[in-house]
Amino acid sequence: MMEDLPHLANALGLLWLAAFPLMGSPGPATLSLAGIGTAFGFRPGLPYLAGIVAGTTGVLLMIATGVTALMLLASVGLALVAA
Repeated sequence: MMEDLPHLANALGLLWLAAFPLMGSPGPATLSLAGIGTAFGFRPGLPYLAGIVAGTTGVLLMIATGVTALMLLASVGLALVAA
């Protein structure tokens, strides 16, 4: 277990190296929310923001619970059956 720590630290360092610039850059949701706010105002943009938060939370929950792995496994199985 202890011999895996340097490998784990290296992997974690690479994850932080990749994730840090992404956290500082605006994604499509941020830019589209800014566009909605500019075009329609703050209050009309709130439901759009709620949708972004709900969608992101839903995707993260599916990833954390393994649902996405099951969906990918099912799609691979369908592709194998169709082939």
